[in-house]
Amino acid sequence: MKRAAKSSTASVGLILHSSLLSLTLGLAVTLTIVLASAWHEFSWARHVQAVAAFDRITYETVAGARLVRAQVLGAHYGDDNPTPKFKKLHQDYDAMLARASASMDPKIIPGAGDRIASIRERWVGMQPAWQEIETLDLSLPREMRDKSMSKWFEAATAVITELLDLARIESGEIRLTDPMIAELVTARQLAWDIREAVGDECLLIRRHVVGGRRAPPELRAKITVLREDVRATWRILDDLLARPGAPVELLHAIATAKAAGEKSTVQRDAIYQGLLTNDRQALAERKLSPDQWNDVCVANQIPALMNVGAIAVDLIDRHAEMSKRQAARRLVLVIVGLVGVAVISAFALWLVRNRVLRPVKVLTDAIEHLTRRDYSMPVPQLPQRDEFGSMAATLEALRLGALDAEKAAAERQHSQKLEALGTLAGGIAHDLNNTLVPVLSLAKVTARRLAEGSRERTNLETIHTAGTRARDLVKQILAFARRERVEKQPVDLAALTREALRLLRASIPATIRLVEEIDDVPPVLGDPGQLRQVIINVVTNGAQAIDGRIGQISVSLTERGRPDSVTGHKLVRLAIRDTGVGMDEHTLGRIFDPFFTTKPVGEGTGLGLSVVHGIVADHGGRIEVASHPGDGTQFQIYLPTLGTGASAAEARATSRKAV
Repeated sequence: MKRAAKSSTASVGLILHSSLLSLTLGLAVTLTIVLASAWHEFSWARHVQAVAAFDRITYETVAGARLVRAQVLGAHYGDDNPTPKFKKLHQDYDAMLARASASMDPKIIPGAGDRIASIRERWVGMQPAWQEIETLDLSLPREMRDKSMSKWFEAATAVITELLDLARIESGEIRLTDPMIAELVTARQLAWDIREAVGDECLLIRRHVVGGRRAPPELRAKITVLREDVRATWRILDDLLARPGAPVELLHAIATAKAAGEKSTVQRDAIYQGLLTNDRQALAERKLSPDQWNDVCVANQIPALMNVGAIAVDLIDRHAEMSKRQAARRLVLVIVGLVGVAVISAFALWLVRNRVLRPVKVLTDAIEHLTRRDYSMPVPQLPQRDEFGSMAATLEALRLGALDAEKAAAERQHSQKLEALGTLAGGIAHDLNNTLVPVLSLAKVTARRLAEGSRERTNLETIHTAGTRARDLVKQILAFARRERVEKQPVDLAALTREALRLLRASIPATIRLVEEIDDVPPVLGDPGQLRQVIINVVTNGAQAIDGRIGQISVSLTERGRPDSVTGHKLVRLAIRDTGVGMDEHTLGRIFDPFFTTKPVGEGTGLGLSVVHGIVADHGGRIEVASHPGDGTQFQIYLPTLGTGASAAEARATSRKAV
């Protein structure tokens, strides 16, 4: 049965743990997959953000390089002494490229390393061209100065071209991220293309407007082609953003750039009409200064177009940052989910062990003890109020019921044994008493007729003494068997106890201290002589347990406050405690058995406590005994009170008569 119970508990635990483990593993695997996906998304969002930052650097560097190129050309064709301006622009240009070169990480974009190296090479190769225009003799003919400027222009354009090639690599990389970023990159690229076409037109016509030269007829055709490209690019850009939800900032910047371009186109067309004439005076009159030409061709539309690209770059940065934040939030949620699964699983495991496995183990052990008829172990009561708690309470009630039934059966068996022994002993004692009467009488009479000191008289006196002892033993047996009829009467138990203790003080050894705590209690109905015998027997038994050592016997008499549940009467409690050697459980279970004694042969009959038990039971009371080896023994005798039928004064009078 024990093996089956353990197997059952192990099976329940295995099933619950396996189910919980399977569920936890399933959730953990699912969340791990989601975590891997979220981490990949987060890593990709960081990559997109890094590419966007790289792209911004390239875009700003291209824009700055183009602006420097335009400013250098403007100073060359418009300033009387451009050298100081060249030097200032050179310093700004080198600082810009140095800053951009230091900020570009070739590991971010595949293939960017070669382009960055090429940009640095072109930049270094441009230094002689800068040196040449900065040291240019302004007294040289215009054609020679234009050649030096052309060399510088080609070197600057080569750097811009390398930057644009790098931008195309970035655009290809960043278009792979998501549709929104791809749209913004395309819009920025289209704005660059428009700006490039407008800038080419301004460069083509600049020397004629600022220099006051007649424009050749083929120049008009080139300008027409450039403007067609611009119009086509604007249409593509409009189609690209012709959708609901297009960025408002970008649409507004495009509208502003269109308006600035249309206004600039009207102004330039008016200027172009004068440049196509052969009249030198008219050409001289329509000649513009570099600043005037910049106001017409550059000042409004070029910054507006550059603003379109800058807004697109800002939107790319913002979208990349937003994607990164969203990915980070998802990653955090997944991590929190994993932690939550771990916490919930640990809590569920704790709950299973404490609310299921532990109660099952407790109940299994309790059932195992009950099936073996072992009622000594109490069933632990579970704190939870559920099925297991109810089962534990039910099993404990069954155990207590079985224990009470077993105790009642043992008491019935003991009473029946005592009754049978009493009947047998009473019959034997009665016949023995009848046999002893002539022996004692004849021994006494015959001894008187013999001479004092004779051997025969001494023998008869010895026979008489032995017979007297046998007669006393017969009296004890008859008292145990309750063959003597006793008339019960109200007894003042407090006075009776004090009187009995006064008699005992003279008989117990001086090394034993007798302590009494006796309260006045209601009278009891009983026989004073038998009740006195109860006190004397128990106290004497305690003195013998102390066995000549220094000790103490405490006697207390109190009234219990609540009525007895069986008789309905109030009880008085007579407690006698000694500091003797005590008893083990085996001895404690047999102390009321007739003729059972722990004393040597010839020193005790084993009837003293049996007589006490019989007297107390005959008076409707009960005895409780507690003892441990080396810790003394305590007898608690409970007797029902007489109630209101007799007064305490009557009981005291009756007790004095009995004494």
